[in-house]
Amino acid sequence: MKMKSIAGVLAVSFILSACQNNNVSSFTDPERIEIYEYADNEELIATIDDPEFAKKLIEELDHAETYGTEAVDWGGPNYQLVFKHEDKIVYEIGYNTDLLRLGVGGEGRYSKHEKLFGVETELPIE
Repeated sequence: MKMKSIAGVLAVSFILSACQNNNVSSFTDPERIEIYEYADNEELIATIDDPEFAKKLIEELDHAETYGTEAVDWGGPNYQLVFKHEDKIVYEIGYNTDLLRLGVGGEGRYSKHEKLFGVETELPIE
């Protein structure tokens, strides 16, 4: 009986974890997004000072479908996005200027930890 209870709890935990979102959002909404060259995370390329855009993008990433990139040789993102509230970093993610299309049907511009987020939103930068 005890083993059935443990197995049931594990099964429910597994199902719930599979249904969770990406947990990108934080308790503090970002005020701006700083964009750095990915290869040299010290060279600031641009800053997006639009809290509404930053919040919308975080929500899209939080609810996006994700795809594994560990088996894909794609060279990595072009830029590193740093979401900030005041001077505190609240989130970081890679950004691809071109839409990345995986052979398994996934496509997007944002990546982190060998995951491609199915978000196509382009950054409002030149």
